[in-house]
Amino acid sequence: MAAPYARLIGQDQTTLERELILRQVRVIRPGDFVTQDFRPMRLNFEIDNDGRIARIFCG
Repeated sequence: MAAPYARLIGQDQTTLERELILRQVRVIRPGDFVTQDFRPMRLNFEIDNDGRIARIFCG
């Protein structure tokens, strides 16, 4: 489910504002507290210290 968004890795986090993602999404920034609940349909976008999308995964 995350594969269609792989092209966003390395892009600035503001790229997400232009994407229409019709599903549950969580954006994780450095220092954010993250719950451990697993939701297989949720897309997670992990942002690095430079404000770029570093990782995209489900859960």
